[in-house]
Amino acid sequence: MINNKIISLVFGIINLSFTRAQTNSVDSIFYEGLWINYRLFLPAGFNTSTQYPLVFNLHGYGSNAYEQKIYSGFDVIADTAKVVVCYPNGINKSWNAFDRSPDDAGIIDTLITLLHSDYNINLNQFSLNPDNDKTSSGNIKIRSQNSFISFNVKVR
Repeated sequence: MINNKIISLVFGIINLSFTRAQTNSVDSIFYEGLWINYRLFLPAGFNTSTQYPLVFNLHGYGSNAYEQKIYSGFDVIADTAKVVVCYPNGINKSWNAFDRSPDDAGIIDTLITLLHSDYNINLNQFSLNPDNDKTSSGNIKIRSQNSFISFNVKVR
């Protein structure tokens, strides 16, 4: 009898830890004939019935989403603040600083629409967090159809 209670308690704790765990995923969108990969971080206890703020954490020139995720260490902050973080990959390890193809602002706008639909992100609370290429990120912000609540949040 006591063994059954202990076993039930252990499985209950294991189940609880899995439901409260952070989630990291890799996915992609098809935009202007190109597959755009991105990494997504969901904080512990994420639930689609709650709207969460969204942060785009962009890598610098020559880097990628995975390296930016590791370099910035932003997941720890995002988990504490209960924020969803998207780490998109720029085409050819860069972001478009000019009005040419691919349209990086369009990529960000498409991701906002998708993430709102799939994860119920708050459309009134999202920000753009560039690594070191402020010209590209600033241009994305200017050309985006969405209004960012903050811009250039430096983590390191």
